[in-house]
Amino acid sequence: MFNPIVRSINLSISNILKITKNRKITIKNKLNLAFGSLIGVTFLIMGVNYWSSVQATLNINRTEELRMPIALSSSEAQSNLLKMLSNVRGYLVTGDAVFRQQYQESRHAFEENLHEMEQLFQQWNVPIQLEQLKNLRRFYEIWSELPPYLFDLKDDRLKSEPGFRLWEQEGELLAIHILANIDKISQEQNPRLLSDLELFQETINLKSLFSLLVADMRNYISTREDKYRFDYTAHYRKSKASLENIQSRLYSLTQSQQEALNDIIEDFAEIEIIIENTVEIIESDRYREDLHIYQSKAEPIAKEMLIILNYIVETQKQQFRSELTSGVSRLNSAQLQTLIGSLLILILGCIMTLVLQRKISDPIQRLTEVTNSVISGNLEVKSSVESGDEIGILAQTFNEMTDSLKLSLDTLEMYNKNLESLVAERTEELHVKNKELQLTLHNLKQTQSHLIQAEKMSSLGQMVAGIAHEINNPISFIQCNLSPLTTYCQDLLDLVQSYQELYPDDMNMAKKIEEIDLEYIEEDLPKLVESMDMGANRIYNIVLSLKNFSRSDQANLKEADIHEGVESTLLILQHRLKSASNQGRTIQINKEYGDLPLVECYPGELNQVFMNILANGIDILESMVEGDNRNADLEDGVLTIHTEYQAETDRISIQIQDNGPGIDAEITNKIFDPFFTTKPVGEGTGLGLSISYKIITEHHQGMLKCYSKPGEGARFEIEIPAHQSWTSLPHEDQRLSA
Repeated sequence: MFNPIVRSINLSISNILKITKNRKITIKNKLNLAFGSLIGVTFLIMGVNYWSSVQATLNINRTEELRMPIALSSSEAQSNLLKMLSNVRGYLVTGDAVFRQQYQESRHAFEENLHEMEQLFQQWNVPIQLEQLKNLRRFYEIWSELPPYLFDLKDDRLKSEPGFRLWEQEGELLAIHILANIDKISQEQNPRLLSDLELFQETINLKSLFSLLVADMRNYISTREDKYRFDYTAHYRKSKASLENIQSRLYSLTQSQQEALNDIIEDFAEIEIIIENTVEIIESDRYREDLHIYQSKAEPIAKEMLIILNYIVETQKQQFRSELTSGVSRLNSAQLQTLIGSLLILILGCIMTLVLQRKISDPIQRLTEVTNSVISGNLEVKSSVESGDEIGILAQTFNEMTDSLKLSLDTLEMYNKNLESLVAERTEELHVKNKELQLTLHNLKQTQSHLIQAEKMSSLGQMVAGIAHEINNPISFIQCNLSPLTTYCQDLLDLVQSYQELYPDDMNMAKKIEEIDLEYIEEDLPKLVESMDMGANRIYNIVLSLKNFSRSDQANLKEADIHEGVESTLLILQHRLKSASNQGRTIQINKEYGDLPLVECYPGELNQVFMNILANGIDILESMVEGDNRNADLEDGVLTIHTEYQAETDRISIQIQDNGPGIDAEITNKIFDPFFTTKPVGEGTGLGLSISYKIITEHHQGMLKCYSKPGEGARFEIEIPAHQSWTSLPHEDQRLSA
């Protein structure tokens, strides 16, 4: 990169050597060669610096116009693809039409992202990325056909649930046929005889048991709950026994009753096989055809698309870092070139000064000395002619003049006076010109430095603007930089104060300080930094609380601090408490924490229990505030959290109580039932307390109870052992399924 500068320096040195060796070159040509070389080197260095700055700017522009938009579009495409997956699964699980609408919105956004990436890649001609995008488009065309098909399957239960289809098409018909034959036997039975009465009662019992068996089977198909399967098994055994009792009385049946009984036995054997097949289908992975297709086809294709999008994002990040590094390198090179070029110009200027001094200033000085000798009256002295330039001609003319002076002393004296005056004027003029030349050189260097600095600041400003516009720095960077920021600001303020002390009479500076109100800035700046630090710490604490709350990586038993989980949950619900406060009422949290040991538990699940109970308490207190908002005498809401350790039983007790309106006894008995809720439709699922009850009783071998009376608030009491017994813990598969 320095080759052009080196060649220019070599050319300048060769020109200087020509000045040194050639005696016939005039002073004008010597000055033209010398200053021409200096100016040429200066403009060459400026040109090289400008070219490096332009290249760095191009790299930054490419990053701003291509890399960042592509990376942003790819990231948005990943997010929209995940939203589509989530909405498809949400509709398949719940059947809520909102998920279908959200899926369509995510799909349109994803297609817009694809179109934007295709335009960018075609505009900038990136063949490798275009190939990846074609693969992504191909996968998406395959994948986009699946959601409508899955939605149709979800809407048609016979198609989507093989177990339900088998039972509806075959099992129901056999059940109807069996019940009809049982009715036929009972209708032909004469209940007047004791033996016939017993057979009649057994027939009625068989019908009742078989009807319960069919109802349990229907419930199990719809809910897949184990209790219906257990009930079905019990009713099946009883129905089998009842059928065998009737079969043992075959001798007392009529011919038509015996035929009906034989049909019942055959149908019972067939329906037993159908029930076994139905249960096997329901307990398999393909109990829902739509979910199976979603998991086996939709999710793998989506994963492939996510891999391609992630590859595009990572590739753009690498190229972004590479181009950014290249731009910084070019800027550094421009700075280095400026430094080296300035040094070379300085050296070249020194060489030119020495050469010009030797070829111009020294001969003039010697000629001046000869002139002084002549002035002193020594007319025999001669000036040596060293070159053929103006100074040589002047020396030769001076020699001729001394010869002429010998002819006339009067003329010599007159010429001597005139010559002394002329030399003094010329010397003064040369001195003035020399000062003007130095001033011009100084101004030229200052102008050059200002231009270079302006170009550097312009390039740096464009780079910073592009990066600041596209990249949102992590909050940790803010925390790390606040301390240096405070130091730098103080340094700048000290610098301004030092400038004021050095130049107290600078009116422009004083006016500027008055305009910006420097005193207010010095007072307000530490407050701003402190507020930024508080905000950053606030965000950090919230993120830490969310991490502590989720505990998604703690799926195994672990010793945990119960109070830490409660505090994390309260911090997450802080916005709910503030919302109530904004309505003119407050919800106060009373903490009565005991001295608890570390508890062996599933921290994430316990946090979920705390969240459900505390959120329900806040809901009750908020509804109380909204319902009596105009009552100024309404008591503020209070949530009391009490914890204690029962050393004699090695158990932990957590009590959460509110001062709300309380719960009726009828509702209290159902509060832990699945899907039971008192909230309006769409605001609650009725699963929160049911899941909490399972977590406490099944996963932690504890107790969860609710005590409440109308008008006295509600109190939830949680009691779990401090140390779990491994032999009595539920199996991991059962725990996860629950």
